[in-house]
Amino acid sequence: DVFFDLHTPGLTAVQNLPQAKIEIFPNPASDFFYLKNSDTRALPARISNVAGQIIWVGILPAQQHRKIDCANWPSGPYFLQTTNNSQTILRL
Repeated sequence: DVFFDLHTPGLTAVQNLPQAKIEIFPNPASDFFYLKNSDTRALPARISNVAGQIIWVGILPAQQHRKIDCANWPSGPYFLQTTNNSQTILRL
């Protein structure tokens, strides 16, 4: 299964940074999950494992969702990064 924990690191010197509007479901997942971009702009995204290896890179189209196959990923946490947004994924 893949589990996402919403985590957005903050900056102390800048206020009101726009946040990417990404939904991840199902959560957790075992075979696939969807990334839904509710933003009005397309967003670059990447998923990496705890070792920092890039597992997936792509563009999330504006106001659409994208299916990601994770069936062959090893169990463990993964990290989704988009513009001004970071989320944790756990594959069980």
